[in-house]
Amino acid sequence: MCSRSYLAVLGLVLALTLALASCKVTAITFNVVDATADATADATESCDTPGDEDGNGLADCADPACADAPACAPLCGNTRLDPGEQCDSGGVDTQVCNGNPAGNKGAQSCKSPLCGDGYVNTAFIPGGASNAEDCDNLGGADTATCNGNSNSANGPGSCRRSTCGDGYRNAAAGEQCDVSGGADTATCNGKTAAGAAACHTSACGDGYRNAAAGEQCDVTGGADTMTCNGASAGAIRCHTAACGDGYRNAAAGEQCDTAGGLDSATCNGTSAGAQRCRTSSCGDGYINTAASEDCDTSGGADTAACNGKNAGVASCHLPICGDGYRNAATGEQCDSGGLDTATCNGTNAGSTACHVAVCGDNYVNTLAGEQCDLGGPDTATCNGNNAGASGCRRSRCGDGYANAASGEECDGADQACAPGLTCSVVCRCR
Repeated sequence: MCSRSYLAVLGLVLALTLALASCKVTAITFNVVDATADATADATESCDTPGDEDGNGLADCADPACADAPACAPLCGNTRLDPGEQCDSGGVDTQVCNGNPAGNKGAQSCKSPLCGDGYVNTAFIPGGASNAEDCDNLGGADTATCNGNSNSANGPGSCRRSTCGDGYRNAAAGEQCDVSGGADTATCNGKTAAGAAACHTSACGDGYRNAAAGEQCDVTGGADTMTCNGASAGAIRCHTAACGDGYRNAAAGEQCDTAGGLDSATCNGTSAGAQRCRTSSCGDGYINTAASEDCDTSGGADTAACNGKNAGVASCHLPICGDGYRNAATGEQCDSGGLDTATCNGTNAGSTACHVAVCGDNYVNTLAGEQCDLGGPDTATCNGNNAGASGCRRSRCGDGYANAASGEECDGADQACAPGLTCSVVCRCR
C-alpha cells in the first residue's frame, strides 16, 4: 500500500518538474526575440557606409535619416543624379554631359551640353559640326571671335573660333558666306588669296578674280575698262571684253551684241530702243521676230491683243481661241486647244468659244452631255436651263421634268396637278 502511494507521489513530482522546465524555455525564447527587436530599434543608419544599417529598407542617401548628412549633399560630380541635375558624369566633360572642372559648380554644370549655353565643353561636338567646342557664347549669338549656333540650327563650325573656311557664316566676324574648306565657289570667295574679300559674296567689282564664279577679270570698284566688263555687265560681267567686236561691253549697258546689230533668236538688235543689245525675252516690250514673237507687251502681262510671258509656247503670240492658253484679257474662260470638252466650248462655238460650257449658252456641246441648247428657255423640243439634270436635253414624257412648252402638265416627280388629279403616262393630269 505504501509502495503504491510512493510511486504516485514520485510521478506527480516528475510531471511538475517537466512543466516548469517547459515554461522556462518559453520565457527564455521570448526574452531573446525581445532583445533582438530592441537591438534593431537602437541601430543608426551610417550614411558613409554602404548598406541598410537601421533595417528600414532604405540605404544610405535614400534613407531620410541621411538627408542632412554631408556625404549626401547634392554635388555635381558625384556620379549621382541629384535634384536639378540633367546628368552627372563624375565632373568631367563628355559628349552628353557638362562636367564640373575644378569644382566651380557653374550654372551649366551637370547639364546636357548645348552650343549657346555659355559653357565651353571641349568634349562636346554640336549637331552637324565636325569638331568639339573651343568657345561658347551664352545665348548662341555670333561674336567677332566665336561662332554661335545659327539660331539653334548648329552646323559646321558651331561654337568654334571663327575662321574663314570653317563652313559657318559668322556675320559678326564680317563674313557674308563661308564654304567648308575655304575654296572659291560660284557664290563665295574662299580663304586663299582672297584678301579683304575672303568669305564675302563673290561680286564683280570686289577686286578679286574668282574663277569658280566664272570671272576672267575683276577691277576694284566694278567699272568697265577696255579689257574687262565691269559689275554692271550682266551675264558676262568680269569677262574679258573687246569693245565694238560683237562682245558685250557693260559700259554700253549691253547683255549681248550681235555683229551688225541685227535681231537674233536670243539677242535684241539695234532697233530695240532701250532693249537693244539685251537678251531677247517675252515681256521686254520689244517684238523680236527672229525670236518668233508676234507681239510683246512690256512687263509680260496678258492683253486683249497679246499673250503674256506666262503663256508657255504661246507667249508673245497673238491670242487665238484654241492655242491652248487661257487669256482672260481677251474674255476667254478656258482654252482646251480648240476642241469641245465636258467643261469648255471649242473653237466652233461662235461667241461662246473658249467659254465654260453651260446649258443656255446657245451652243450644243455634246461632250458636256447636251442634246440641244436654244439659249435657256424651254421649247417644244428642248428642255431649258431650269430643267436640272434634264437641262439641254430633248424634251420627252418620263424625263422627270414637266416641260410646259412641249404640252406636259406633269412629269413623274415634277407634279403640277391639282388636288385629286394624278399624272398620266402621257404627262397629263387626269
